[in-house]
Amino acid sequence: MLPALALALTVALASAAEIPAGLQNFYANAKNQGCSKYVSGVSDLQDGQEPETTGYGFCQDKPGAIFLKGNGMWADMDVDCDGAENCPNNTSDFQPGTAFDDTLQSGYGIQHLNALHHPYVVLGTSKAHFEGDNAPLSPFALVAVICNNQLHYGFFGDTNGSDDDNFIGEASYSMIADICFPGQGYDGSHGYTGHDILYVAFTGDDAVVKPEDAPWTGSDPLAFERAIKAKGDRLVAKVFGGGDSGPVSPPISIPTPPSSPGTCNKTPACDFDGHFDQSCSSNDGCCGELTCNGGKCGCAGSPAPTQAPTPPSCNTNPTCDFDGHFGQSCSSNDGCCGELACNGGQCGCASDSHKMFMMERGTPTTFLTKRAIKAAASPLK
Repeated sequence: MLPALALALTVALASAAEIPAGLQNFYANAKNQGCSKYVSGVSDLQDGQEPETTGYGFCQDKPGAIFLKGNGMWADMDVDCDGAENCPNNTSDFQPGTAFDDTLQSGYGIQHLNALHHPYVVLGTSKAHFEGDNAPLSPFALVAVICNNQLHYGFFGDTNGSDDDNFIGEASYSMIADICFPGQGYDGSHGYTGHDILYVAFTGDDAVVKPEDAPWTGSDPLAFERAIKAKGDRLVAKVFGGGDSGPVSPPISIPTPPSSPGTCNKTPACDFDGHFDQSCSSNDGCCGELTCNGGKCGCAGSPAPTQAPTPPSCNTNPTCDFDGHFGQSCSSNDGCCGELACNGGQCGCASDSHKMFMMERGTPTTFLTKRAIKAAASPLK
């Protein structure tokens, strides 16, 4: 059995995701670029450390997203312990509620967020407004977080109070201790001080983590992240595409590989006689995914049943006094006995002119000798 710490690290790494190329390029470049539009016009927020680093703001230059950036650097990750339960080793900075408790209580089945269970991110301050009618972001909007060189997902769950009106870079205890940096000793009094954390919050109704999207009443933050990962992946692809951090690229559609010809459910349930190998005139006469192939119901992509060549329709052994029997070489009808005619340089039945025996898979018409006719009349394997 794995020790508890090793198990926690294994589970956390399993829930992590590699950073897609488009987001990776944005992460490498955007911190060194300017920003033309900050939330509330504020770009002088600080990280709350001693000595403090200033020049932060919530940039709105990326369509479909809001990201936190400083001057040539990303943010840190302080620990938020507010909500239903205080963090380990935290005695001073705790409030029993979070910013959107009314919404939680009216539709999410819980009274408050729990910093130990819910991987939420703290966004906005009393100067950079994320609440109210004109808020740039919806409560519980999905947030992509690059931390510890991995991509993780949380949601917008709280705002910073007026006591720390300039401070940015904060997430719940479960986000830092269980998801981003498991087993590294972070608790209610010790946050991450490096400046390499990217927070990207997604805008729009489709970005909101809804009651049915995640286990809000559960206690496992890793299970919560796994539940919202597909939504996060779609939003990252929508906003950042797969290339550089320039114009938004559409999500890449990966086609489903086609089934091998002849493979399908050969016993579908239906209320009419259109089962496998039954006669048909169109696809409508076949059950389920079966299709009409050459008059028989079968799997899509299957070749039509191969028909044995039609036996000759004339007297193939007429009596004559010259060598113009069936299958013999000829240059004209005069070189063939009785009712035989010269077809393609060989004597054969006159009615078979141009298409006596069609070979399998549409190969050119071939007029066959008697030995070939006998072989072709046998069932094909």
